[in-house]
Amino acid sequence: MSIRRSILIAIPSLFATGSVFAQLGGLGGMLGGAKPGAGGSDVGAQVEGFIKRSALVSALASRALGRVNDAFRSDADAAAAKAEREAISKLTDPKEQQARTAKLVESESAAAAQLAKSTDLEAKMASLDEKKKRQVADGLFNFGIGVLQATPLVKNAQEIVQSVSTNPMQLPKVIPVKDAIPLLQKVLADGTGTIATLIKVAKGANIEVKQATESSKESEESLT
Repeated sequence: MSIRRSILIAIPSLFATGSVFAQLGGLGGMLGGAKPGAGGSDVGAQVEGFIKRSALVSALASRALGRVNDAFRSDADAAAAKAEREAISKLTDPKEQQARTAKLVESESAAAAQLAKSTDLEAKMASLDEKKKRQVADGLFNFGIGVLQATPLVKNAQEIVQSVSTNPMQLPKVIPVKDAIPLLQKVLADGTGTIATLIKVAKGANIEVKQATESSKESEESLT
């Protein structure tokens, strides 16, 4: 399949993310709202800016999920997970960093989803020490920030890909945008699924999860 055809086929699927935007309303005040960013006329500059912002969101999501999961892991497993996050953060090759971050988000997402299915999860959360309870709360809060940041990025991706849909010479430039979209969609899906469930359970265990807003900053304790 040609590059042009593969990208053009991707355009309709990007618009399918509108259903994800609608689902975000289900989180209500827990995650707040977000405004899409405006794009410029220089496709190369738009792509570069998008990739940088996308990488930040992906890294934030991996840290947030990791911190939640680490609260329920053994000390050895939590240390190994933290070491992997730190190793990825030190990579200098953007493509390698993106690939390993995507793999980490997938694995941490799967672990969090399994955790959310635990029938005794509320009791497990309630039995955590105060440090780990704060760790869970921070991780869920930080993921909420990630959802707020991912939402306009997916819309921005739609705009970038559409802007070159009639110009074959420009299509190769937007391949990195197309490649980054699945991970952003994963963040949005987790926000309305696994994370929403974990927030509900945390509240039942008397763990307060702060409301994420557009001006929220990632908790310092969860930066690694």
